[in-house]
This record gives sequence, structure tokens and C-alpha cells, in this order.
Amino acid sequence: MEWPFCDIDWQLRAGEKGRSETTLDFFSERRSSVTSQNSPLESGRLCGFAATAEPVRSRQFYEEHLGFRVASDDAIALVLDAHGQMIRVQKLKKHSPQLFTVLGWNVPDIEATVRSLGSRGVACEHYGFPFQDAQGIAAFPDGTRVAWFKDPDGNILSIAQFAGSPQAAR
Repeated sequence: MEWPFCDIDWQLRAGEKGRSETTLDFFSERRSSVTSQNSPLESGRLCGFAATAEPVRSRQFYEEHLGFRVASDDAIALVLDAHGQMIRVQKLKKHSPQLFTVLGWNVPDIEATVRSLGSRGVACEHYGFPFQDAQGIAAFPDGTRVAWFKDPDGNILSIAQFAGSPQAAR
């Protein structure tokens, strides 16, 4: 099956298991040769960005549906506190959403997160993958599970439970 957002052919079939060479093991104790002591961004904090042409609807979605706190809201951007991480939703006159994930969260239990999002009115996207279940959760050969949903501007957001995480064995 072809990934609809790029030219990579994932060659995935329902039920296929195995480890991909490109899989990142975020849960191992091993450290790479690049450490924080030689990173120029060591003292920085990552900030996520998205865009909106409908700031009132966007604020409502991120605040009410995702439960983020609004840190500031001005003519330029809606700034959110996403549980200790900053997200700046830039306000634009026109916005065309990207065909790929713009913001994503790693979660310990994807099924519980999908249920919780659903209870807040957030539906997962279904892309027709044979390895995507009725809830919209795609199970990749390495055991990683991902679900996608959209904000009011059509920005694709995702949740992922990586292989090796405590709940991944489900």
C-alpha cells in the first residue's frame, strides 16, 4: 500500500509484524553518540507551531476539546500551554492545511486516548489502510500504533504509542 502523503511504499499488510530499520527506539536506555552536552539547543525548549484562518474556532478546539490552557491570544497568534509545552497557533488570513502531521503526541495508551478524545467530540481520521482499525488506530509492523485527527482548520494532528512502550503489547 502506498502512503497517501508521500512516495514511500510501506508494503504493509494487515497482521504483518516485524521491525523496521527506520524505527526509533525511544524507550531504550541506550544513548546515541550525540548527547545534550554538545547540542546548541540544550538550554532551549521545543515549541510547536500550527496555523489558523479561524482563530475563534481554533481556540475553542484546543481549549475545550484538547484541554490546553490559553497563555495568550492576540492579533498574531494563539499561544497555548499544552501541559508544559508551548504551541503557537499563528493567525493567517488564508490557510491551506498540509497533507502531513503538523503536531503529534506520544501517549502511553492510545486506545484510552482515542476514547477520551471521542468523548470530547474529536473523531479520528480513517485513511483506508488495511492495518487501521474501526477506531482509526493504525498498527504498524514494528508494533507502533498511530491515530490521526484534525483541528478546525484541517491541520493533521496525531497520537502515537511507540513499540516498546508499556501499553504497546496490547
